[in-house]
Amino acid sequence: MWTQSTMDFSQSLLVSGLGLMVVFSALIVMALAIIVGAKVFSAFNKKSDKNDQASGVSDIAAENSTADEEACAVLLAVISEEMHEPIDSFRIKEIKEVV
Repeated sequence: MWTQSTMDFSQSLLVSGLGLMVVFSALIVMALAIIVGAKVFSAFNKKSDKNDQASGVSDIAAENSTADEEACAVLLAVISEEMHEPIDSFRIKEIKEVV
């Protein structure tokens, strides 16, 4: 294809376009692989978590009775939002403050 030491403008556009297509197609494939992997692992975790959960009632351990109720409510809301589950579908056994 190239027998000269330089390219003309149309050949340089062709090579640049092919390079961009290769890079962006690789990025798209990696993004799709990450999405599919996340869904597979999420489904696997939901199956194993259902076996570990008891009655599905939100429960805070008795030894954490000094914890602020507002802080507990915020933690429950954040965990529920992150898990994409209603508050009644998981249990909190213990809350420890990390210093």
